[in-house]
Amino acid sequence: MAKHVTIGIAGHVDHGKTSLVKALTGVDTDRLEEEKRRGLSIDSGIAAMDTSRGACVSLVDVPGHVHFLKNTVRGLCAVDAAVLVVAADDGVMPQTVEHLEVLRFFGARIGLVVLTKTDLVDEETLELAELEVQDTLEMRLGEHPPVLPFSARDNRGLEAVRDEIENLAAALPPRDTQAPFRCWIDRVKGFPGFGTVVSGTVLSGAIAENDPVHLLPMGIESRARSLESHHTKQTRLEAGQRAGINLPKIAVRQIRRGMLLAEPGVLEPGYLLNVEIRMLQNARRPIRNRQRVKLYLGTSVTNTMVVLMDREVLAQGEQGLAQLRLMKPLAALPRDTFVMALLNEQVIIGGGRVLEVPKEKFRPKKASRVLPLLEALRAGTIDSYLDRFFLKGVIDRPVCARDIQLKTGLQIGDIEKELESRLHAGELLSFGKRGVFPKARFEVLRDQTLKTVEILFAEDPLKKTAVPDEIRARLNPLLDDLPFRRILTELCGTGKLARQDGGFRIPNLSLRLSEERQELISMLMDYAQQSGLIPVGAGSFCKLHDGKYNKNEVQRLLDHLHAEKRLVRLNNMRFMTPQAMEEIKRRVRSHIKKNGKLGIADCADVFGYGRNVGIPVLDYLDAVGFTLWDGKCRTLKQPS
Repeated sequence: MAKHVTIGIAGHVDHGKTSLVKALTGVDTDRLEEEKRRGLSIDSGIAAMDTSRGACVSLVDVPGHVHFLKNTVRGLCAVDAAVLVVAADDGVMPQTVEHLEVLRFFGARIGLVVLTKTDLVDEETLELAELEVQDTLEMRLGEHPPVLPFSARDNRGLEAVRDEIENLAAALPPRDTQAPFRCWIDRVKGFPGFGTVVSGTVLSGAIAENDPVHLLPMGIESRARSLESHHTKQTRLEAGQRAGINLPKIAVRQIRRGMLLAEPGVLEPGYLLNVEIRMLQNARRPIRNRQRVKLYLGTSVTNTMVVLMDREVLAQGEQGLAQLRLMKPLAALPRDTFVMALLNEQVIIGGGRVLEVPKEKFRPKKASRVLPLLEALRAGTIDSYLDRFFLKGVIDRPVCARDIQLKTGLQIGDIEKELESRLHAGELLSFGKRGVFPKARFEVLRDQTLKTVEILFAEDPLKKTAVPDEIRARLNPLLDDLPFRRILTELCGTGKLARQDGGFRIPNLSLRLSEERQELISMLMDYAQQSGLIPVGAGSFCKLHDGKYNKNEVQRLLDHLHAEKRLVRLNNMRFMTPQAMEEIKRRVRSHIKKNGKLGIADCADVFGYGRNVGIPVLDYLDAVGFTLWDGKCRTLKQPS
């Protein structure tokens, strides 16, 4: 598979970037009429450069005029490296420096510097221009890339520039094709009979024909009906590759530059980003807490409020942690880079990278919990992050390497290796394909589960069992089912809990009822005994006492007495003593032996009451296997 590399062509306006790209590729990237008329680039242009070493190189020619800063940033946001273009007769200019800073924020190295318009200067001026460029790069980046002369008039130096670009492309590390597919949209077009086509540089992952995709932040579902790269049809596109993607059933008006095309189910757009910010040394002014700035992330642009986490002012040259509160939702991932500008001025003041995509706003009272985790993410090492995330964080579900990759932006291979090491060390529990769970957290939850069940029974001594849903609701409603079920299984395995009737109880748990309840139980038992063969219920008891007692409470006590086997419960929620039921069995047995059967009409003779009261009694006898109902009458199931 060929290596795909995107290289930005950056530099001040009218320094010859477009002429250089045309010499290298044969493509004039100034495609707009206004660009032709004004003689300067307004939007980024993209061209493919042929190479002799197998790499597929896309050159991105960005505008150099300060008025088109937005398009410049959008063009540079997805490049792997850059060629800095400086006119020998002008030297380093304001946008030369600004483009350097933008590239540094995006983590793109300066692979080489091309001194253009060399035909307009003498050797001494050319040497001075080269020294100025080298001093600027040393002071701002600490880098010493090759500096090559070039003249667009006669293409002098072109082959040396081409060779150095090929060297740069070969030296760049490949992008992560295992990460989720993402592509920031920088162009949108509609073609009659073909539909909507979006273009951009594949930021990560890969996409094949007919793969499902989500258009974010709106969450519109579509698929990649067809793919192309530099006007050539493809069946698959990978990270670093220029992409044209045909999206069926989506109108051009629904899509705009700055949206993201992504693998479904990976990103959730939000209004909050926890970030690391670095201010430029020469920024016009510092950032103050809760100041509004313009944020450039990917090809999106939005206003945002900067909430500083550990100070009130972030001065020039300083770095700090902050939460960005966005005016419109973005779908970002940790380690995504960004730049910031003042609201009403086309000038970059700082930039940084996303550390975390949080669900809640930062408050100073949360600093002790939030800041250490962000510092671990800032360090960028998987072990320091997992120390915080697993050992000191609050985990409610198993997590896999992919989950952590999406949360940290770190390489999935490094994550898998570290998780495997911690599994062997006994720090983590495995839940198969669902991932791992911190053992320390599991043990804390297991102890809390037992205490939760004890509390449930202490609050309600009449409770027969505690069902799983009520245990989890009291323990932690967000706790995933897999660790929760394993906790219950372990507690049962050690005898601390026992399963019963779909719920759980604590073996040999003795809870004393209140004196009021014990007194009421005595009254209910007396009432049942005095009623003899006549079933009693909560309603009749309350009516007998003129509504003095709560019917629901009486019903619960009757159910408790049934659970304790001190009363027999019929299917109409009426009760009688076991002694009364034994007398009923004796009478039924005697009647059937004498008459061969028992009909509903016999209730009055046998029990002393009619069918309405007698049928639930007979149903109970059927249920316990004493009698057998054939649809007309009853016989003894096991005659004796």
